[in-house]
Amino acid sequence: HVNGNVCLYSMKEHEDVYNMASGRREHVGVIGVWNPFTADESYARSVTFTSKESLHGHKHAVVVGGGNGEVWVNDIYPEYEESNTGEVFVDEYVQKFEPNHVGPVISLCSRPEGLIVSVGHDGMLRMTQTWIGLKN
Repeated sequence: HVNGNVCLYSMKEHEDVYNMASGRREHVGVIGVWNPFTADESYARSVTFTSKESLHGHKHAVVVGGGNGEVWVNDIYPEYEESNTGEVFVDEYVQKFEPNHVGPVISLCSRPEGLIVSVGHDGMLRMTQTWIGLKN
């Protein structure tokens, strides 16, 4: 998004979804907004999704690389459609990868079982295992 947020949109046609702004179900595209970089005024530069099979079904997460070199992961609430709460991201499951890249994250991709590959402006290619569904 132009302000650096990660926005999730519903691609379903003719279906109402929970509008976080109004607090009711209506036909809108945006179903979730997240920006882990608000404290230092950075922005989301690269985004990918990852998933992992677990004992409780398939778990999904969004991975965000920032202009400041940070890489963050946030689980996507699995019962979003059924819950009607409007919560898409699960804040207690946020993870930050360490160490940061030096400079912006240029590219991200996900591999099976939560493995993330990140490439930074520093020329480093990093492979990191995410722990989708693990509370911090």
